[in-house]
Amino acid sequence: MTISANELIITEDQTAKVQPQELPPTLLNCKEFLFNRELSWLEFNRRVLEEALDRSQPLLERLKFLAIFSSNLDEFFMIRVSGLMEELDEQVIERSPDGLTVAEQLKEICRQLHPMVDEQMRCLREEVLPLLEEHGITVTSYQNLSRAEQSEADGLRKMFFRCSRRNRLTPVTRFLTSPTAVSIWG
Repeated sequence: MTISANELIITEDQTAKVQPQELPPTLLNCKEFLFNRELSWLEFNRRVLEEALDRSQPLLERLKFLAIFSSNLDEFFMIRVSGLMEELDEQVIERSPDGLTVAEQLKEICRQLHPMVDEQMRCLREEVLPLLEEHGITVTSYQNLSRAEQSEADGLRKMFFRCSRRNRLTPVTRFLTSPTAVSIWG
């Protein structure tokens, strides 16, 4: 017995074979089939933010998703946006596979990202932090701590740094092609 659905054929022995499709000779002229790498990444991060905004999620899960969103943005700016900025500085005229210039990509990143960050901060300030406070967890600045609390925080910070720095400090060289290449510890 053979069951056919679209281009997938499943046979009795449960093996699947995909029927070949005729593809265009090149995707360069079919930009509607392509996603922009940077904008696609932002869309992924939007889904992370949506998890944080979901009130059916447990409170600490929502906080975790807000933190993941922030961490992802840090990496996005350090790697992707800095790469685009470098291309802009070097006046690269080549378009991305989906047809956008570097400037257009940066403009679209800003257009999409600003509302997401605004929503992240609104969620943190107006929803998550007040709910945490209802459970006895407050976030405060260092200056608002008592001297004893500051001393305890200093000790924890120093202990954490001593324990983790050996594993985290690695030499990094940025912009190897630049005449002003700098070796840093990060």
